[in-house]
Amino acid sequence: WGSKVTCSLDDDNNWQSYKVVGDSRVPENVILSRVTTISTMINKPELNNWIINQSLGYIRDNLFREIRKNKNIKAPTEVLREVIVNASYHPNKTRDTAGNFGTECHDLLEKLSKDPNTEVPDKFSHIVDVWQEWMQESGLETLSTEQSLYYYKDNIAFAGTFDYLGVDSNGDIVILDYKTSNGIYDDYALQLSAYYMAFKFIFGKFLEGRKVKGVVMKLPKKQNEGIEIATVKNIDDHAEIFKSLALRKKISDKKDTWE
Repeated sequence: WGSKVTCSLDDDNNWQSYKVVGDSRVPENVILSRVTTISTMINKPELNNWIINQSLGYIRDNLFREIRKNKNIKAPTEVLREVIVNASYHPNKTRDTAGNFGTECHDLLEKLSKDPNTEVPDKFSHIVDVWQEWMQESGLETLSTEQSLYYYKDNIAFAGTFDYLGVDSNGDIVILDYKTSNGIYDDYALQLSAYYMAFKFIFGKFLEGRKVKGVVMKLPKKQNEGIEIATVKNIDDHAEIFKSLALRKKISDKKDTWE
C-alpha cells in the first residue's frame, strides 16, 4: 500500500489539509481536512479556563514589579496597559513553548522506535526511560510510526498522522498517540476514533476479525511522574461523533452558503 499510495500535507493549502495520490477511491482534487483541526470544533471549557488563568497569572506576577521598576519613567496607567497587552499574548507564548517541547519529544520517540541507539538529550531522559520500560512490558510489536492515514466516504474527508502502530499479545491492532499535555482530554478520544476509521478504510479487508484499539499515552513532565495510559471506550460511538464534527467543519468551510 505504502509504495502505491501517498498521503501527505498539502503545501498548496498552507499545510492545513492533506492530499492523497494513488487511491482510486479518493479523487486527487479532494481536500482532506486535518484530524486535529476537526477535533478543535468541540468546545473546550478547560482550555478557556487555562487561557484566563495564564493571563491573570501574568498580571499577578508582573504588574506591581513593572510599576515599581518604571515609577519615575512611565505613568502607572501606561504600565498597566502594557502589562495587560503582554498578558493577552502570554497564553499563546506558553502554548507554543509547550508545543515545541511536545514536537521534539514526538520526533525523538519516533527515532528511538527505529534506532534504539539514538542520542537522548538530558531533558528527555526520564520520559525515554519510562517510555522504553512501558513499551517493553506491553509486548507490542511495532508495525509503523508517524504514519499518515485518510478517510473518504459518504461525503466525509479527513486525514491525520498517528504516532505509533503496533500489534498486542492478543493479535489486536493498537493505535497509540503520545501526549505531553497536563491531562487526558475527551477530544483525544475523537482524534483516535478518526485514526481508527481511517485505518479500517484503508486496511479493513486485512483485519480478519482483529480489533483496533485507540490508546493515549500521556508522557510525564516531572521526574517523579510516570506514564498514564487510557484506551478509548466504545470507539465506534466516538467515530460517529467525529463524523458529525467533520460534516460541521465542511459546512463552516463553505463559501457559498447564502445567495
